Amino acid sequence: MTRRAIDSLSDNAYRQLEELIVTLKIAPGSLVTEQDLSTTTGFGRTPVREAVQRLERDMLLRVIPRRGVLIEPIDVQRALMAIDVRAKVEPLLMERAARLADEVERRRFSWLADQMELSVVNADPLAFTRADREFNDLVTQCARHEVASRVNMPLHAIGRRIGYCNSQRTTDHADATAAIHVRLVRSIVEEDFDGITTALAELFQAGRAIALAIDQEVLPNSARRRAV
Repeated sequence: MTRRAIDSLSDNAYRQLEELIVTLKIAPGSLVTEQDLSTTTGFGRTPVREAVQRLERDMLLRVIPRRGVLIEPIDVQRALMAIDVRAKVEPLLMERAARLADEVERRRFSWLADQMELSVVNADPLAFTRADREFNDLVTQCARHEVASRVNMPLHAIGRRIGYCNSQRTTDHADATAAIHVRLVRSIVEEDFDGITTALAELFQAGRAIALAIDQEVLPNSARRRAV
């Protein structure tokens, strides 16, 4: 098998495992093996191992020698720190995406905004999570800033897992957050830089509030890592 083929399989394994972790199908705090993950996804040992290495860099799991793979518990303090970093980096990426996106990319942004709205109508948090994932990928593509993207992209999965957990807790806050996302996406399409700034500020404020609510209402006391 060529290196390109292995890379493609590894990327697919990474995306599938990331979604399973983000959507809580693989439970936070669980200890699994690479063989378990291979059986779950249907991918072979090499793609799964490479995917695990990437997910460890994303802070979604941790390899424990001679024991297995620990799926990181939901850590509210870490989620809040991730938002702090995103608040510094994402304005740059979003504004560059708004300026540099071509017409094909703008149509894709518009389609994603429609998909986010549809996910609310259909009460489908998985569809929203997938649209949000593609939105982040598209911003990275359009911003054309490798350094900022490499810093920012791994932090999104932490936020998406908190967001998905929130969608299981209440539809009101999840729907409100989705609406902010839609305004952000449409602001990028329209090159509305004030709209981007406003939507991002609201999104980060909502993200912090949701993380703290998850800490108070969802996480068991024994697993809680309280934010300070």
